[in-house]
Amino acid sequence: EDDHYPGALKIGYTTGDPAERVKQQYPIITPGPIPYRIVMTERAMRNDGTTFTDKAVHRKLQEWGVMNPAGEWYECRVEQVRSAVL
Repeated sequence: EDDHYPGALKIGYTTGDPAERVKQQYPIITPGPIPYRIVMTERAMRNDGTTFTDKAVHRKLQEWGVMNPAGEWYECRVEQVRSAVL
């Protein structure tokens, strides 16, 4: 979640620590609380051991008609993201 896209979640992928990746995307420190909150992290691995990226999750959300206001931002709930991952 981010104050710039209310009601939207950023669906991203990293091979490293998610918290560190988000910090890289918000390099400027401002007074007050941080402008984002990590609401879900999940391994991008199927039961058979193969992997996938955020693009597969993006495609599934788009198939379901989830609005995509910008880049990796989707107007959805965490439960929808979890279902897309599964």
